[in-house]
Amino acid sequence: MHRIVSLLITLSLACGTFNAQTLITMPVKQNPPFEVSVKEVFLEFVAPSITIGGDVVVTGGSGSYSYRWYSGSDKIGDDALLTIEEAGVYDLYIDDTCDCVQRVSFIVTPSSVEGVGTDFAGVYPNPVDDRLVISGIKAVQVNILSIAGQLEAVYADFGDEEQIELNVSALPAGDHIVNIVTSEHKVVTKKIVKK
Repeated sequence: MHRIVSLLITLSLACGTFNAQTLITMPVKQNPPFEVSVKEVFLEFVAPSITIGGDVVVTGGSGSYSYRWYSGSDKIGDDALLTIEEAGVYDLYIDDTCDCVQRVSFIVTPSSVEGVGTDFAGVYPNPVDDRLVISGIKAVQVNILSIAGQLEAVYADFGDEEQIELNVSALPAGDHIVNIVTSEHKVVTKKIVKK
């Protein structure tokens, strides 16, 4: 893409001032759109603390970003990740150097969420090797996190199924937290062990 720019050039010469206007064509490089991968993240608080923000992928814009975390109107951090010790709503504002801003809201619910039973058919097998089955609940998104709260995998687009199967072969061995987000934006949390 090229942009035509009109320049007014003023030259000071020994015999006075000379004005000349010229049209030049300059190449214009546009940044790709400044975007974040998610606008809202629903998590259930896992005591004693969890780290949030690791599931946000930022692309485009200037390529250089700064971060601002807020809880209500209080600024509480300026890193890409935030460790929290209680449930609540946390807003992450991401700025690029072109003065563009994106916001992601983290809705972190208490460990017992009203309206969602955690005794549904289940998450199995546990321990799991390659395939994890979630049944008895309509999930719209499944987030798998490390015990430290780092996002390791996100699964979505399950349709209207009440039983889904996830390929978890890429997860490292050890303990993981499975956050299942329902169509009512409630969260069910289960702990699994990857072989």
